[in-house]
Amino acid sequence: MNIVFFGTNYDGSYFLQKLMRKHNIKIVVTDIIENDSLRKFLRRCLLRRRLTEDIARWSSKILLIDQARIAEKKFVKILKNLNINLGIVATFSKIIPRDIIEAIPSGIINVHPSLLPRYRGANPIFWAIRNGEKVFGVTIHYLNERIDEGNIILQKKIQIEDHHTIVDCKKIFAKEGVILLEEVIDMINNGKAESFPQDNEKASYYPRAKDEYRTLNTDMHDYTDMSNIIRASLDRGGAIFWNGEEKILVKSISRFPPKGRRYIRMNIENDVLYLLH
Repeated sequence: MNIVFFGTNYDGSYFLQKLMRKHNIKIVVTDIIENDSLRKFLRRCLLRRRLTEDIARWSSKILLIDQARIAEKKFVKILKNLNINLGIVATFSKIIPRDIIEAIPSGIINVHPSLLPRYRGANPIFWAIRNGEKVFGVTIHYLNERIDEGNIILQKKIQIEDHHTIVDCKKIFAKEGVILLEEVIDMINNGKAESFPQDNEKASYYPRAKDEYRTLNTDMHDYTDMSNIIRASLDRGGAIFWNGEEKILVKSISRFPPKGRRYIRMNIENDVLYLLH
């Protein structure tokens, strides 16, 4: 089976690495960095933060395409010329046009980090933690022209423990997502990939996790709210707190005076809190 992979950033690179071990990835579509350099590439390797394009670039068997080109008519011709049978999406930032979906015989499947139809849209793990959810999940579904609304093939529920941060949950999602994805690919190969439509009455949609949603507000947020926002924001260095005109990234919160750490003491609703940064 010939596969086109759509993925961006570091999150997509993990899925691509795993899939390349067993499957015939013919095309990788990603956000190619302009003015990249060997120095930047080596730094990404040193930090173990290789991007999707870093993984694909080393394979002579893979055609690497910038995501902006999927809007071009000749992209469909490329899919047909390379006999692409299946498309796989993992953390991709562009909407894939309908003519591309229809040009691939087995369709395009997406690995989404929530229990659809809940938490459609961008950054679902962020929102699940921020909202104080105790579970999130992995959903493998067929892609259609509407965001995260395609028929569901498989799902798996994942617990969110009180100590879990977004970094922890992303690692769990990646590991479980690859396992579920392999199962679905086998089902498609064997002609046994049954799917079912989503219940739109149970759907929820959330926007991108902009800075305003990562910002601590002492007038609105209590200890639990702040703790959730901090846990949900650690992939970007922490939650945002404005100490006057100074922007601070808060990494944890405590009700007890910390030792050997920088902190800000706050009085909130008769409670003394310490924001550590």
